[in-house]
Formats: sequence, C-alpha cells, structure tokens
Amino acid sequence: MLLAIDTSTRNAGILLWNSGVIASTWWYSKYNHTKHAIPELDKLISENNLSVTDIKAIALAIGPGSFSAIRVGFSIAKGLCIALKIPLAGISTLLAEAYTYRGTRQSICPLIFLNQRTAALGHFVIDKDNEINTIQPETTLMADELLDKLPKGSMVCGEGTQNLTSMINNVSIPDIDIVEYCSPYGRLESLAQLGSSRLDQGLRDDPKTLQPLYLTQPNITKPNPAKLIKLGKSQK
Repeated sequence: MLLAIDTSTRNAGILLWNSGVIASTWWYSKYNHTKHAIPELDKLISENNLSVTDIKAIALAIGPGSFSAIRVGFSIAKGLCIALKIPLAGISTLLAEAYTYRGTRQSICPLIFLNQRTAALGHFVIDKDNEINTIQPETTLMADELLDKLPKGSMVCGEGTQNLTSMINNVSIPDIDIVEYCSPYGRLESLAQLGSSRLDQGLRDDPKTLQPLYLTQPNITKPNPAKLIKLGKSQK
C-alpha cells in the first residue's frame, strides 16, 4: 500500500493507494497542518482496519507551495520512510495538478498562488499514453503578469484558478480555458499514481537528501546589519 501526502498549500490531504484508491481525506488549514496531518492519518488507517506497517511506500508532494506547510509533509514522509525502511517518491505539486487532466489535447498550466503577489506556474503536455512532456518547468510570475503570460491555447487548472478568476472578474481570457477548482482530491489521486509509477520504474528519492521545491525565498524579516562598536580608551 502506498501513502500519498500533500501539505503543499492550505488545501492538504492524504490518500491510501493500492492499484486504486483505498481511502482519502483532505482539509483546509490557514496556518497549521501539523494539528491535522497525523490525526487524519491515524483515523484513515484505523477506519480501514489497517496498520502503519501496511504502508510500503510514500509519494510526497514536494512543492511549490507554502514554506511551513511543505515542511509538515516532509517531516511525516521522511520519518515514516526511515522508520519503516520504505521507498519514497517526491513529485512536483504542479505536475500532480496537471496530471489530473491528462488525456486532454490542450497543454496544461497548473497554477498555485504562493502569496498575494506571486504565483507558481508549470506548463505540461500529457499525451494519450500518459507520457509527460515539460514545456516550461515550474517557475514563478508576479500576479500582475499572469494575464499577459499565460500560454495561449492552454488549460489553466489548480487551486490558483480561484484567485485568477477573481482577478479578471469572471471575464474570459481569449484562447485560455480555466478549470474551476473543486477540492484537492484530484491532486492527491494523481500524486499517488505518479509516485507509484516512479517507484515501479525503480526510481526513488533518498529521504535524507530530498529537498522541497520552494521556487522563492522565505518571506522573513532580514536581520539588521552588524554595527561597528567604537571602544573607548582603557583606563589606567
């Protein structure tokens, strides 16, 4: 059984997978995924008469997203992988968003807002054989650049479409299809499928060295520069 963990954004969740979805749950947390993640995992396992030792692999959404939120998922995934000695597959959160819409003839642009001013965007084509072609790797754009830089003829998806729709006041953008965001379930299921596929191919990540895909620097206050202290003459 594979456990998919996604705490990249405020919309987070976990999913149990074994050649199909066993069970899933998701939640919204504005500030603290820690108080939800472990209790929800315990509940999901117990409600399905399973044990933690039934987890044989983990697929982890590595970002982009919120700095503190991503770290919650990383802590849980790395801890379980090391303790249970099971393999880990790290998957881009944007790729998991895009994979939900595999099979479409359009190119797919998953969108996540990192803050009010900055968005993370990917650009993929996923063909009928589910082969993924990356047109533009995950990158960041200023929010006020989005309307001009969204690729023409593409499908824009992901939770960032909520912000995008409010920005354009529900006016359509020529040659762009915007998919309404409903829940993180599609991203979770895609995460499980992508992770399972990677592991089946013998591709795995080292839980000790896997790093988050942040794309931006943390929004923290810079330390004040050091001040030169002038010392007086010593007294004799």
